Amino acid sequence: LIQNQVLKMNSIGDDKCVILLGLDGSKQDVAQNFSKIKPLIGKHKGLYAGTHLGEQWIHSRYNMPFLRNHVMENGIGVDTMETSTTYDRVLNLHKEGIASLEKSIPGSIAMCHISHSYHEGACLYYTIIFPMDEKKPADQWFKMKRMVSDTFFQNGAPISHHHGVGFDHKVWYEKATSKPALLGLKAFKKEVDKKEILNPGKVFH
Repeated sequence: LIQNQVLKMNSIGDDKCVILLGLDGSKQDVAQNFSKIKPLIGKHKGLYAGTHLGEQWIHSRYNMPFLRNHVMENGIGVDTMETSTTYDRVLNLHKEGIASLEKSIPGSIAMCHISHSYHEGACLYYTIIFPMDEKKPADQWFKMKRMVSDTFFQNGAPISHHHGVGFDHKVWYEKATSKPALLGLKAFKKEVDKKEILNPGKVFH
């Protein structure tokens, strides 16, 4: 393929990876940040490939959830989970998160990428693909969820970055949140949801 030849000409071989980088902000902020980022690509022996790949990703990023249902109908499970941490902990959490996922389900493949980046740290977004247990799929899933959530908790990372906290995260949320904070949230919910119609018993009870 032409793309492989171009990469080889730039001394980018079998260990290559792709970085899709999106910048938020005003036109001035984005231009200023990009002017600082672009020189780093060449400095670290990368190859700037323009904006086309990023534009393709934007147009197709939501296709996977629809494909997942068809894949699962054929006995292949797919799931995602995410957390966040400071930059000094990113590499270790990246490694331990993948290890716990692959250990939880033999034969699985786990991946991780940074989905959000900030000045202080980043969101680590994990994907796991695994052979589904046809007899006890729920037990298999809960084991996987428990092991990776324990890994997040043991590394001082939150149970969720942007997916939100629900029934599946309740145990770890209560461990990570102080008693006064939980009491305050429960009091707030009781005040604004007097009839208890908003997710009753899911996180607070």
